[in-house]
Amino acid sequence: MHIYQYRVDYGLPGRRPNLLVRILGMLGSILALGLAALLGFFVFMVVLGMVVLGGLAWAVRLAWLKRQWHKMEEQAARPHPPPGGDYIDVEFTERD
Repeated sequence: MHIYQYRVDYGLPGRRPNLLVRILGMLGSILALGLAALLGFFVFMVVLGMVVLGGLAWAVRLAWLKRQWHKMEEQAARPHPPPGGDYIDVEFTERD
């Protein structure tokens, strides 16, 4: 049977740190983890906001294109009145 022991090396040769150093180290670690979590949360919110704004812009663009498409279909289905104005629409063939 093997017995494994875990030893924490605090970086001080020959002696363990006192209780105050261990408590300050624990509080510093908790503070660092809390700040990392807070920074991660804000980065996530920025990325999520960019995704939402991009999706909204895409939806608005799609709705605009759909509206333009329906306008073009309606215009193509309507009968066009004969052109009025100062020109005459004719066809001709040029001969030698």
